[in-house]
Amino acid sequence: WLVFVGSLTFWWLIFSLRIISQLSTFVGTTESVHHQKMLVMEGSTLIVFLIVGGVALVYFALRERRRFQEVRHFFSTFSHDLKTSISRLVLQGERIFEKEKPSEALSKSLRDFQKNLSALEMQLENSLHLAQQDARGLMLQEVDLRSLVSRIHGSWPEIKVSLQGQERFNADTVALESVIKNMVSNSVLHGGADEIYLKVARIKQGVEIVYSDNGGVFEGDPASLGRAPSPSQKGTGIGLFIAQQWMKRFGTRLEFK
Repeated sequence: WLVFVGSLTFWWLIFSLRIISQLSTFVGTTESVHHQKMLVMEGSTLIVFLIVGGVALVYFALRERRRFQEVRHFFSTFSHDLKTSISRLVLQGERIFEKEKPSEALSKSLRDFQKNLSALEMQLENSLHLAQQDARGLMLQEVDLRSLVSRIHGSWPEIKVSLQGQERFNADTVALESVIKNMVSNSVLHGGADEIYLKVARIKQGVEIVYSDNGGVFEGDPASLGRAPSPSQKGTGIGLFIAQQWMKRFGTRLEFK
């Protein structure tokens, strides 16, 4: 933009000076020289201001970009450290169940506490993914879906998971795990589901995964899910939004029915 506008203005100045020179026979030499000086002064001033303003815009844009990178790095590091601390709390809660054998009332309170910690961990993980998505490339590798589901199942041990079809295929492990985690989280928190079904089928372009559960049915328009975060009393909607963004980023589709 700076090169184009500067070149255009410089061309306009040269062209105007040539026109003034050609008209000098009609307006007189003295007046022609006066007009030429005026054009040189005003044109030079305009070019200088364009260059200075353009350089200033470039400088501030680069500074904002550097600040954004610093904030994103801080946010990623902070989220990662906080996520580690939450994971430790969850493990400590599990140890209490194994060793201390708490009473029924205390056991229920600990379970609720663990659920809230898992929900907080999920939100931090989503925030971390959202901060890193732009800087992350495609990382295809062979995925063992059963092993991936087992890791996810650790966050919701009360959920029964049924898996059918091909279990090994090429995909981005981090993206796929994030998508399935968010789907399970929505099934449990918003649908009250206690059973998840995953069916994998081979298609020409790769694989198709059909996800379903035994929870409640979404009463709104399914096409609106995943479009953008929409905070409400039930949640922020950021989980399905991130799942949809993962799919778009890696050239696949996520459809809700």
